[in-house]
Amino acid sequence: MAEDKKDKPADDKEKSDNIPADGGDKATNRVFTQSEYDRAVAQQMKRANDLEAQMKATNEKLAEFEKQRKEKELAEMSELEKANTLNKELQAQIEGLNGKIQDFQKMELKNNVLLDPKYTVLPAVYKKAIAGDTEEDLKASADAIVEQYNNDIAKLGVDKPNIGVPNLKTDDPAKKPIGVKAILAEKLKQHLS
Repeated sequence: MAEDKKDKPADDKEKSDNIPADGGDKATNRVFTQSEYDRAVAQQMKRANDLEAQMKATNEKLAEFEKQRKEKELAEMSELEKANTLNKELQAQIEGLNGKIQDFQKMELKNNVLLDPKYTVLPAVYKKAIAGDTEEDLKASADAIVEQYNNDIAKLGVDKPNIGVPNLKTDDPAKKPIGVKAILAEKLKQHLS
């Protein structure tokens, strides 16, 4: 009787628990059917989803625990300790906001420097490379970037593209800015001719 059980194939549940992720059993060179493989993949997906749900629940419990711990600490503190803790939190917020204000001021300063007509010829990629904390630093950086841009244009052997602040008062067509509307209008004129 014991030998009969060894010769008979195991039921489907036992088979699916022993299916390796690569779809085959290397020790016995057994190839699994598509349904066995699908079952194994489904089991792996179910385990992954269960682990993800457990992790989410654990994170929610941790957040709740941290909230309760903080409330308990505040309840145990004296009024002076509460005020000091609140003061530290507000100071941290103020420092964060001051950092943002400084970042905005630097960005505004950089934008003001870039409004100078000699820097408007720079493409956006070159403008991003301009750096500095003061107006003088930004102008020095911008001058170096303009020089680099001019060198790059010279190396390529092309004329400078007509970009930057448009000069709409000129009658020279080569100096007038070319936009999408102008190109489309020109193409339409050529097509209708």
